[in-house]
Amino acid sequence: MKKIFLFCSLFLMLLTSAAFAAMPRDEMYVGGVGAGVTLGYVRSVCGEPMEVKHHRNEGIKSVVYVYSKAFRVTARVWARDEKPEDELVVTGFWLSDSSLATPSGITVGMSYEKDVESKFGPGREVMRGDFKYIYDEEPGVQFQFYVDEEDKDTIVAISQETDWTIVRGT
Repeated sequence: MKKIFLFCSLFLMLLTSAAFAAMPRDEMYVGGVGAGVTLGYVRSVCGEPMEVKHHRNEGIKSVVYVYSKAFRVTARVWARDEKPEDELVVTGFWLSDSSLATPSGITVGMSYEKDVESKFGPGREVMRGDFKYIYDEEPGVQFQFYVDEEDKDTIVAISQETDWTIVRGT
């Protein structure tokens, strides 16, 4: 009887720990690109962007490196920040093709349940136009997996968003 109780307790602890598993911050990159690296670093690993967009409004400036329709990288700072563009810190990205992967090999087209949830536990589910799973990491970093509307499992995009007023670099 004690063995059954011990086995059930251990099994319940294993299930509970998987339910509260989290994605570590060092996994929240694709191709080495993510919050905290500089645009100079992005250029060194991804090459020259196809297009560079500069925005300035309401005290904020941003730079978006567009590498393709499927991959773009963003940096935001206060408008008074005079750092050179290469020194601006990445605050997010959008990836909707399989050209880049996370450090553990996860990429667009893979199964959310089999390839993400089984390793890191369930993300927070959100449905606002798109269905996505979000992994939050402090301070202010969100890593998101968008899934196919029909099967709710095939990853169709991976993105990262940050509270750029908090994230200053790693």
